[in-house]
Amino acid sequence: MKRPMRLMGCVAGGGVSWRWLMMLPVLLLSSVALADDEAVAAVAADAVVSEAAHEVQVNLDFVWIIAASALVFLMQAGFMCLESGMSRAKNSTNVAIKNMADLLIAVVAFWAVSFGLMFGVSQSGWFGTTDFFVDVGDHPWFAAFFVFQAMFCGTAATIDSGVVAERTRFGGYCVLSLLISALIYPVFGHWAWGSFLHGGEPGWLEGMGFIDFAGSTVVNSIGAWVGLAGAIVIGARIGRFNEKGEPRKIPAHSLVMVYLGTFILFFGWFGFNCGSTLAANTDIAGIAKNTALAACFGGCASGAMSWVLSKNHLPKAEMIANVLLGGLVGITAGCAVVDAPGAAIIGIGSGIMVYFGVWFIENVLRLDDVVSAIPVHGMCGAFGTIMLAVVMPSDLLGDVSRWGQIGVQAFGVVVAFAWAFGLAFVTFKVLNAITPLRVTEEDERIGLNVAEHGASSSLLDQANAMHRATSEEELDESFKVVVEHGTEIGDLSQHFNAMVDAVREQRRRASDADGRRVADMERFRGYMAETVASIEEQTEQMSGILGTTSGHADQLNRNAVSVSDELHKLTEALHEAARSGDAGRGFAVVADAVRQLAIQSESSVSNIAEMIGSVREVSGEAAEAMGRVATTIADANSGSKSVASAIETEASHVVQVETSAKEAVTAATELREQLG
Repeated sequence: MKRPMRLMGCVAGGGVSWRWLMMLPVLLLSSVALADDEAVAAVAADAVVSEAAHEVQVNLDFVWIIAASALVFLMQAGFMCLESGMSRAKNSTNVAIKNMADLLIAVVAFWAVSFGLMFGVSQSGWFGTTDFFVDVGDHPWFAAFFVFQAMFCGTAATIDSGVVAERTRFGGYCVLSLLISALIYPVFGHWAWGSFLHGGEPGWLEGMGFIDFAGSTVVNSIGAWVGLAGAIVIGARIGRFNEKGEPRKIPAHSLVMVYLGTFILFFGWFGFNCGSTLAANTDIAGIAKNTALAACFGGCASGAMSWVLSKNHLPKAEMIANVLLGGLVGITAGCAVVDAPGAAIIGIGSGIMVYFGVWFIENVLRLDDVVSAIPVHGMCGAFGTIMLAVVMPSDLLGDVSRWGQIGVQAFGVVVAFAWAFGLAFVTFKVLNAITPLRVTEEDERIGLNVAEHGASSSLLDQANAMHRATSEEELDESFKVVVEHGTEIGDLSQHFNAMVDAVREQRRRASDADGRRVADMERFRGYMAETVASIEEQTEQMSGILGTTSGHADQLNRNAVSVSDELHKLTEALHEAARSGDAGRGFAVVADAVRQLAIQSESSVSNIAEMIGSVREVSGEAAEAMGRVATTIADANSGSKSVASAIETEASHVVQVETSAKEAVTAATELREQLG
């Protein structure tokens, strides 16, 4: 500022040299040039700062998407813990290996085919036609984007594994995993997200305005609908339903693992939803808030419903974990476009959807879904995709009416179901006709850890040893199991080995007793043979005795008839005497007849007495024989009661004959006394 004031003073004083006047234009031009340099420098500095800020933002975007990819990758561990815990211990290793196989197959297929189908340059909005066998070259963003989307593909592929767990062949399952990773998921993904990499022509659903920010339908429902097809084709686990078709609970082998998996999934879901911004910006905060709210409201809703609606009025552990996941699935589509109340509504609605969806799958469709993935990922994914259009703020709808957006969302959900379920069902049917997708009944019984992978565990060894011990007749040292000292299963193994020793000792004693029992039976068999022979001999004797008795009875009958005839003659003689005129002569005739009758009666009575004595003797012998037979029969404990009954019957007949004979003798004696 001093230099210009001095110059003005010189001019005013008139003492200005012409040289100064000539230099004035030069000085003016220099001042203008200096001002221009300062402006250029400022612009250049702003450009440098802007470029640096852009570079920092780009680097942050790369760091964020790779970090989010790591979080989504960690969800595979969450699915593994959840599904293994829900399964029985004998199949837990198989479930874990299948989860690992899902990731491996998905990443390889996504690199070779799926990335191009999903994000390549679109062919009329139906599928991509470029970027197969991805080579990033000078495009590092391709690499970051590929890693993030490959983790999404692995998530979609692993959802169906929980549905068909515990009864699916490993080889067949790998084919199913390849199908969803290489075809079903990427094609539908192109329909909804086709312009995310190259821009340009969008997928045909995307062009209609279909919204699915992070994959409620694109990822979760697609995986669940494939699992639904598998559950129908492969069928339920043995024992899951009774003879009437009513569901029977097969308990989870480790609820602790289930909850560990749930926490890991909850943690990883922040990367799943927030990472879908594909940029490190302030939108992440709101998305994370909606994700947390929906999950927690869903979990609270399930706890309340369990307290109120369950039979024992207690919160079900599996239900709380599944409903929390249902809330996460439901909010995934609209986490970037709904507010906090909308997130809460979606979370509560998803909880209700899971609670009644599980009942519907089991009791109406009668399907076996081991981890309830169909209601959690399928139904909640569809619900959240449609519900976002109901609760999203009006200013985000744009030119579309709310009902119009609801219609687009519902149409996208139906398309997803038709595509995933239809193609998977047909493919499963064809594969199952070529080679069974289900393991054998024996493999299912022993568990897929052993049957499919040759793996084992102390608990499984113990269970198998106990099963062998109950099915084998002889136990030896091979039935004992190795004791794992210092653990609960080790204590159980010790007790089992002691039981094996005790059973072997008991069986040895039983075997010795059986030997003695066999010897006793042999002796008893010989005694029985002798007894049977004795009975036969005594039976023959009884037959002879009975024959003699029968003969005596006949003789008695003849004597009785003879006495009767003589009495009849006597009666006629008395009548004749009465008619005779000559009383003396008539009485003589009668007296003669009476004498003859008396002689005959005396002879008959004598004969009858002898016969009665004989009958008594025979009866005594019969009674003695019967006693011997009865004793023999009692000793032999046989079924000869009919013989004793017959003998007793004959003895009663003899007694009756004896009584009749006595009566006849008495009548004859009385008659003789009356006659003289």
